[in-house]
Amino acid sequence: MEDISLNFMELEDINGGEIQMSNVDKDWVKDKKEQLKSATVFVNENGNEAVEVSVSVLNKLFEQAERSEVLAEQYDITLEENKVYREAIERALQEGVKGDCDAAINRIYGILGKSLEDGYNG
Repeated sequence: MEDISLNFMELEDINGGEIQMSNVDKDWVKDKKEQLKSATVFVNENGNEAVEVSVSVLNKLFEQAERSEVLAEQYDITLEENKVYREAIERALQEGVKGDCDAAINRIYGILGKSLEDGYNG
């Protein structure tokens, strides 16, 4: 097995995120944190505290990091979509104040319907 060391603080940063994980992933992370508590810590050639980590664990950590990047991108897209819908609803409300309330309500229903449809398809 190839020797790989991972900075102790880097592992905490990876596991400390607020990304939603499945129960399997949560159990895996919990198990690895427990293993880390009993791991032998050494000082690597750079003077950093480190522990030996198997290639499979390291690959799983990279997989989780990649997933968090995808989730962050999806979150940004969702925020932007919500902003567009919110602005459209605000415009419809203003039009309702200035003119035809029934038409404004119908527009708002249309916008809400579109946002729900996009949410289920996106």
